[in-house]
Amino acid sequence: MRSIFVSIFISIVVFCGIPILLAQEKRLDELNDESSLLCQKIARTVVAINSEAPAGNFVGSGVLISSDGLVLTVTSVVPPGAKKVEVLTVDGRKFDADVLGYEERNTLTLIKLKNASGLNCAILGDSDKATPGTFVVSLADVYQSVVNERQPAASLRTISGVYRLRHGDGHYKGRVLEFDAALNHGSDGGPIFNLKGEVIGLMILDYSYSKWLGCAIPINQVKYILDDLKQGKTVLPRYGLTLEDEAHPDGGAVLKMVKRGEPAFQSGLRRGDVVVEFDGEPIDTPDQLAIELTVVPPGTDVEFVVRREGELKRFVVRVAKVCEDAPRKEKPQMTCGIILEEKEGKLVVDSVAKDSPAETAGIKKGDVVLEIDGKEIKRVEDYQRILNDKSPGDVLLLKIERAGEKKEFTLKLIETK
Repeated sequence: MRSIFVSIFISIVVFCGIPILLAQEKRLDELNDESSLLCQKIARTVVAINSEAPAGNFVGSGVLISSDGLVLTVTSVVPPGAKKVEVLTVDGRKFDADVLGYEERNTLTLIKLKNASGLNCAILGDSDKATPGTFVVSLADVYQSVVNERQPAASLRTISGVYRLRHGDGHYKGRVLEFDAALNHGSDGGPIFNLKGEVIGLMILDYSYSKWLGCAIPINQVKYILDDLKQGKTVLPRYGLTLEDEAHPDGGAVLKMVKRGEPAFQSGLRRGDVVVEFDGEPIDTPDQLAIELTVVPPGTDVEFVVRREGELKRFVVRVAKVCEDAPRKEKPQMTCGIILEEKEGKLVVDSVAKDSPAETAGIKKGDVVLEIDGKEIKRVEDYQRILNDKSPGDVLLLKIERAGEKKEFTLKLIETK
């Protein structure tokens, strides 16, 4: 009798479970179709970018944000000083592009395609809604997938963390959306989308703590300065506070002035507060805090921990912006006559200009660059940043390896023609 009841029970479970399994399978098929259609739609907004600068050639991705050819990317794809920018769309159209502006704290570049119209463009979403566990779709010209196959590489991932990046390899020190996908050659500047098909971030390579995790600049920070980028203006962070010159006897930076109506005042900070921690970083001196304040991109939320009347208090400040009235004047671009390329994890001399300081000094094609000005560099972007900080007549200290032998050269920089 017991076995009969068991058999009946199993039959009921199986009979009732079949519709559930069929319904789940149908829903999975629907989700698969929806995901495929979403990727097809948003893929049309992704572009492949190639730029030439005094340091070398740069490749990566970008995203169209207007039908007449406005493209957002990052400075590791189109660095300050780029002389020629070429863009390829998914449907095979090629465009030359002009650089409209840079925002170096957000490591952003805005370019405009020449003679472009009727292009598919992306919608900018709300990155503040992205939290750990949120699904995202990343698209980029990974290993020239747009160039060779006319489609960006796509990946469905989840947000694993949202935090401010302070100790990454690169120059970006703002907030990031971290997601569980390794970034590869060409990922730089590629967009990540929410499941509505809206851009919520731009990918940046080599900035995360792990090679198996990707990072993206939140799109809300980009939207905050986008109009300024279009006008080529310099954007600086604004807090509305000043610091005392000397550190507090017990350690920390003392707020000398907190201007009414400004971000610091609105958050609750007041004159006389002693800042002992800034967004997770201990603060001992005003010089230390001053450096931290300058590297944070406008639009970022940062936390101040202050000592007030013997108690520790916490305040969150959303960094505002201040812009120069006139567009920034372009600095002369420096060169020593070498073009570098990244090859098998090394930085290699790709070409040496005739009659250049590099040729005169004896630099040869194929030399492996180990250090510049005493600093180890791994990417062409690092070399370009060094050149951007130089002026006519400055020198470059170059350490290279050739046939197993290390050599050092001092090269005088000249302006690019």
